[in-house]
Formats: sequence, structure tokens, C-alpha cells
Amino acid sequence: MHRISSRYHVTKARPSKRKMQALLKAKKRWASGQLELEHPSFHDNDPNASGHASSNYEKNAKVNTCTLNSSELNAATERKLSLLSHTSLEHLANEQDDTTYVLVDTNIWKNLLSTVKCPKCDMNALNIIKTTQLGMASKLELVCSSCLVIDYEILSKYCTKCTAAVRDLSGDSPDFAIWHEGHKSECQINHTGSSSSMEMEAAAILWQRSIKECNMRYTCILSDGDSKTFQHLMSLNIYGKGKPIKRGMYQPYLKRLGTGLRSKVKRVAKQRCLHWWQKGW
Repeated sequence: MHRISSRYHVTKARPSKRKMQALLKAKKRWASGQLELEHPSFHDNDPNASGHASSNYEKNAKVNTCTLNSSELNAATERKLSLLSHTSLEHLANEQDDTTYVLVDTNIWKNLLSTVKCPKCDMNALNIIKTTQLGMASKLELVCSSCLVIDYEILSKYCTKCTAAVRDLSGDSPDFAIWHEGHKSECQINHTGSSSSMEMEAAAILWQRSIKECNMRYTCILSDGDSKTFQHLMSLNIYGKGKPIKRGMYQPYLKRLGTGLRSKVKRVAKQRCLHWWQKGW
């Protein structure tokens, strides 16, 4: 009975000294084996090369070992960005002839890049493209998904500064008129019509400047089923006669349209059955 109780005894929360020493020894062995894998000797044929390599490595390198959880390893922090100084373009330009290779998990790279802004579009949209379908990649390419947008237009009917000034200075006061004259250049309000006409006005602006700024002509508009924008562009006749604009609808709208038609058929069938039932009575 004593043997069974000692065998199935629940361990305490704090491990014993013997287990702690065994754990430390295992960590030391794992760290030494990892260093040998990361920095192998390049002179395998020379028996004295291993000693020279180890001494040179001790002189020229410093290794800091620490234990981190998986959540801490995958977390994107400013400290990791400062440690990975080779992410900057200047550092890449200076070290083109460097033959050092580093193994990095792509998930960690994506988490780090989610905190970095693109210098062109000022958005957090950097992503990694691998040159191979395998897990190992010989070359990584940083691509910004927002920079692939050809042109865009932002319309707004709200300005935070104007709202605060109307609340504090009153919209009819002369102080507000003086303040608004100096605020016109940086005001965020650039649309005075209805909210439903925003899409039509933005599409007209993009179509009118496509040839001048982008050196191309738009031939198709992809919408969610609302034909107001398409009819507005056709009425403007921006590109002249003989150059029509095609209209396309994406898949979610087609699914909603099919669901609406099927429900309409069911309602009509129920009404017809009810009509014949009342007529029979």
C-alpha cells in the first residue's frame, strides 16, 4: 500500500533541488548543441581547426540565452524591431556582399511587419512573398498591398475641428467666421451633397483624371447592384462616343439576388395556393 501511494503521489508545486539541477543541465546541453549547429567548423579536415574556431568564436561573439514562451516569441514588439536592424533599406544596401544566413519564422516576420508603416502610402500593409512553395525560402520579398492601388478618392462630410469650433464658438458668431477662414485650407469636409451621392461623385472624379494622371482608360465598373453610379458615368460621357463602360457585379450581390428571387417564388406560390383554397370554399 505504501508502494502504491508513493508511486501515484501528486507532485508538489515547487520541484525538488535534484529535478531543478537536472533541468538546468538539460538546458545547458541543449544550448551547447544549438551553438554547434549554428556555427559549425569550416575546417573539418584539420584536427586543430576546431580549437581555433571555438576560440575565435568566443572572442568575436556573445551569446545571450533566455527562455521565452511561444506567445512571447511570436509577439511583435519594438525591442525585436530594434534587434532586427537589417529590416531597413540602408542596412540592406550596405550589406549586399554579406554571406550570413538567418533562419526566421515567417509568422514572426508577419507579426513584426504589421507594426511597420510603408514609406510610400503610410499604411500598415506590408506582407511577405516567398520564392518557393516549401517551408524554406531562399529569398523573401516585402510587398505593400496598399501600393498596388492605382488611384483612390476620399470624400468626407465631417470635420472634427469644425464640430469642436461650432460647439465652442457658436456657428453664427464672428469669431467662428474668422477662425473658419484660416481653417479652410486644412478642413476635411470636401463633399456637401447627400451621402448617397458620394459614390457617384467619387467615381466621376476618378474617371475624369484617369487619362491625365494614370495614363489609362477605365473600361469596367464593379458595383454591388446599385446602377446610379453606372448611369451617372454614362451620362457624363467622359471618354467620348464609341467607348462604352461595362458594368460588372461581384458574387455576394448575385447570391443576394438569387435568394431574393427564390423567396419571391415561394411567396407567390403560397398566395396562389391560398387563393385556390378560398375559391374552393
